[in-house]
Amino acid sequence: MFQLLSARANATRSSRVTAILILSVFVFLTASPLTALEIPGEKVKANTDRVLSSIRWSSNLESLRSRALSEKKLIFWLQLVGNLDGGL
Repeated sequence: MFQLLSARANATRSSRVTAILILSVFVFLTASPLTALEIPGEKVKANTDRVLSSIRWSSNLESLRSRALSEKKLIFWLQLVGNLDGGL
């Protein structure tokens, strides 16, 4: 019984992923060309600080996995390489 439910869940997940991919390709192909916007550095810094301050960061993956499992939430994984003090 569990295998049958698992197979149905996988099929549903697969069809959702397929639908999202098809929609993404459609939006990409029909979108008008994007134009670059010039945003002042102070505004970029303020927006970045606002976004980053609202995220609960963790450097311990195991404790994060436990907390995500107990709260039934996903983990947002961000891995950066390099010096981010320069221009963003």
